[in-house]
Amino acid sequence: MSLIKKHFKYFIGIIFLTITFRGFAQEEIPWLSGYSDEMTIGKESVRNQFFTVEGNECKIQIQESVSDRKGETEIRSWIFYISDIDPESLNFNARGKSIQVSLATKNDQKFISYFEEGDFEEYTDEIELSMTEVDQTRGLIEALKEHIGSCKEDETTWESREAAMNWLTENIGKAQQDDVQWEQQFSEGKKSYLVLLKANSDDGKGNKESLEFLFDMSDINS
Repeated sequence: MSLIKKHFKYFIGIIFLTITFRGFAQEEIPWLSGYSDEMTIGKESVRNQFFTVEGNECKIQIQESVSDRKGETEIRSWIFYISDIDPESLNFNARGKSIQVSLATKNDQKFISYFEEGDFEEYTDEIELSMTEVDQTRGLIEALKEHIGSCKEDETTWESREAAMNWLTENIGKAQQDDVQWEQQFSEGKKSYLVLLKANSDDGKGNKESLEFLFDMSDINS
């Protein structure tokens, strides 16, 4: 068993696990359904799909499917809270036969979960999607900007440090990521503004790990 201590200057979502990717309840997002048509880009067929995650309209999954002429398909997915996206980062750029749409998180914080073929790969701070029509691309960007604002208004906020601690304690605990079981517990740090997160993992094969994350409560992204 290993013990790792880390100090954070910003809130990180890497250990705040709630459910595995394959278990996410998904529903297609109506206001993005018009941007899910299959596109032909060079020798490939590309389709972007947009889903809610866990019934939360402000937590979304973007799934990109790319198929070649042999019928082989590669699937990439990103899961994130739309309120974490910086509206100013939304832009597009023509590249050959396609248009690249880019979006990034505020302050380059790695709040986006990235998956390949349904398996988690990493946390990232940006997404790039392929489109083919300029007008449709502009429509997608405007739709995203509009909902960033509305989701921001619906974000969970806390009136005090004590309220934030209570929320973290009540909402973050046991979790599973693929075959790994997690136990997570929050406690107050030695200084009034610090919070300690202890997380223990067990993959059921004898591999266990203990992690400790110390962070400033005021640095949690809002």
